[in-house]
Amino acid sequence: MTQTGIVMGQVGAGFAMRTERRSVFSIGLLSNRFLLAGVAFELVLAAALVYVPGLNGAFHQRPLGPWHWLFLAAWPPLIFGAEEARKALVRRTRSDS
Repeated sequence: MTQTGIVMGQVGAGFAMRTERRSVFSIGLLSNRFLLAGVAFELVLAAALVYVPGLNGAFHQRPLGPWHWLFLAAWPPLIFGAEEARKALVRRTRSDS
């Protein structure tokens, strides 16, 4: 659960931290094909580490239930939203100065 939680946090961070101050929506949320491929790869790898017999044993992981995935699905939007809020605050603070 911890490793998969880190992966899900990185998904949100990957989408959110493409710019330093500008909103990601201004450049297009899904405009980076390499990022989309990387996110797809890391999600497939995370699922394989959890569900593929042999891999999950080697990495000391167990299959996750639906409630685990529901909890994990909250992380990308949470991280993304926090970073977008930080950038909005920076833009507002710098424009007021």
